[in-house]
Amino acid sequence: MKINDETIDRIAKLSRLEFTPEEKAKLKVDMGNILNLVDKLNELDTNGVEPLIHITEGYNVLREDGVKV
Repeated sequence: MKINDETIDRIAKLSRLEFTPEEKAKLKVDMGNILNLVDKLNELDTNGVEPLIHITEGYNVLREDGVKV
């Protein structure tokens, strides 16, 4: 997918943001880089890889509340 001015304008309208022409140019480069990274990730073979629910194996790792005087 190619990021162009129309794409930036649509995103700006949906998010109710306004961008200067300089900001639009930087956003086109940044969004293009993000999409290139996603395309690169899509090339990986993920067959047999279990999806992650949590990044770490710890669940509810909380400290005990205690009163300190």
